[in-house]
Amino acid sequence: MDMVHGWFAYSLSLAMSYHVHRFPEDKVILYFANGTLIQQSREQLAEKALNWGADYLIWFDSDMRFPKDIISELIKHDKDIVGCNYPTRKWPQIEPTAFWDDLHQTRVYTVEKSSGLEEVASLGFGCIAIKAGVFDSVQEPWFMVP
Repeated sequence: MDMVHGWFAYSLSLAMSYHVHRFPEDKVILYFANGTLIQQSREQLAEKALNWGADYLIWFDSDMRFPKDIISELIKHDKDIVGCNYPTRKWPQIEPTAFWDDLHQTRVYTVEKSSGLEEVASLGFGCIAIKAGVFDSVQEPWFMVP
C-alpha cells in the first residue's frame, strides 16, 4: 500500500548505501510501487527496471528486515532466481515461505545446521533477486495471484 515499516526503511537504506560504497561500479536504482494490487505493482516495477536495462531485479517487501550486505549476497550466487527463506507472520502458526513441493505444500524449514543454497519449488517474494533474462523466458503476466 502506501506505508513502510521503520525497520524496513532502515534495512533498505543500509543495504543501498553499503552496496554502492562497496561496489561503486554497479549502477543501482531504486523503484517503489504504491497500490493495492500487488501483482500490478510488481508488473510495473519489472517493466521500469527492464526498460532501464537492469541486470538483476531485487525485490523486498516493505515489512522485511535484512542485513546490509543482502544485495551482494544475493547476486554473488549468480543464479537466475535466488532468495531468502523467511517466516510468515501468521500467529500462532509461523511457517517458512519456501516449499519443496507446491502440490503438497511441503515447506522448507531453515534450521541451525542449514547452510548454503537449497533448490526449492517456490519461495516467498519478500527478499529475492531475479536475473533480468528470466523475464524474457516467461510469458506475461509475470505475476499472478491465484
